[in-house]
Amino acid sequence: MNLEDNKDIMQRYNEYYEANEKIRNEKRKKERRKYIIFNIVRYSLIVFIILAIVYPIFKETKEYKDVFFTYNVVEQLNYMYNGDFTIISPTIEEDDYRTPDGLYIIQDNKNVIEFKAYKQKTILTTDYDQYLYKKYILDYIEKNYIQGFFWEDAKQENVNYDLYLFKFGVKINDFSQIDESVNQLFALNKYVNKNVAKHLDFQATSYKPVIIIDGFEGYMSQDVTYHDEHYYANKIKIEYVVYLKDNGFVLDSEMIQNYYKPSDMSLFVDGKRNEAYVGNSVVPTHLVYDYSRNDYLVNLGQIMDKMKCIEEYKKENTGKSKYIIYKGNTYYFDDIKEISGNHIPYEWTMTMIQDFFEMAVEYNFDSKTITISTIIE
Repeated sequence: MNLEDNKDIMQRYNEYYEANEKIRNEKRKKERRKYIIFNIVRYSLIVFIILAIVYPIFKETKEYKDVFFTYNVVEQLNYMYNGDFTIISPTIEEDDYRTPDGLYIIQDNKNVIEFKAYKQKTILTTDYDQYLYKKYILDYIEKNYIQGFFWEDAKQENVNYDLYLFKFGVKINDFSQIDESVNQLFALNKYVNKNVAKHLDFQATSYKPVIIIDGFEGYMSQDVTYHDEHYYANKIKIEYVVYLKDNGFVLDSEMIQNYYKPSDMSLFVDGKRNEAYVGNSVVPTHLVYDYSRNDYLVNLGQIMDKMKCIEEYKKENTGKSKYIIYKGNTYYFDDIKEISGNHIPYEWTMTMIQDFFEMAVEYNFDSKTITISTIIE
């Protein structure tokens, strides 16, 4: 085979290779186009599914924002109080989507009550609830006599604008009238809560009847669900006696023994001031008085590491107490108030500490300290 023949063969081979390469390139281009089209369809379908799921949520959120974040005072009030309101001043066009920041005088068209609303960006603060309290409390007083009842117009404290506060309560002459006054105000609270709840669906009611004796002011709350008349009567009596003794009044020993319970007592364990972690800080332990249980409360987790009678204890990673071992028995912490089998509460009264662990508890009301002795000699 001569040189010319070899050149001819090489030329035909190159032409064949180039033709095949061209065919392969076209095939790759077709495959690439198919891949791109497939991915476009796939991702479009995914986006469609996501939009189908998100859109109803977005729509609902937008409707909520249209009500609450439109910056329209009337729309916000209608949403908050489920009422019918009109701006008296300043003058605002009815179709204004937004209303500027500032103080507004509003009328409740259902109850013909005028009140103030202060708007700052998306926050709206009003004294509407105070006027409702006044309306229903005075309605009640017209039909029900409460000895020593008084009321006065006042201003809300700790606010930077002029909002109304309705202050009310009873003025009595001595300790013996506390029970009757509390019972009367508790019945008033029930009436007011029932009627005000018709308007204040969006927020909890909040007002505090006051009992005044000799310059002392003892406050109840509007709550009639978690605390009863006995709780409030006991609270007012204790606070009144603490007020008298701490201000130098001479009291008989029985009254001091039964009712002198300062609200803040420092805790000592075996003569040393108790300290425990609260969050990331170590702070002294202070005990508060529980008016419903008539005793001081302590979180057992704050002292169990100092109690030598506890053989073992364990806490969760969060710092929450898990269990203790005492006299060979394992007791698990639970959200309860009393000891039940092998389940124990987080919060213990001093009486429970004494009885269960057989420890001595000493009260020094002059220095406002409570000392737990873990070693009984």
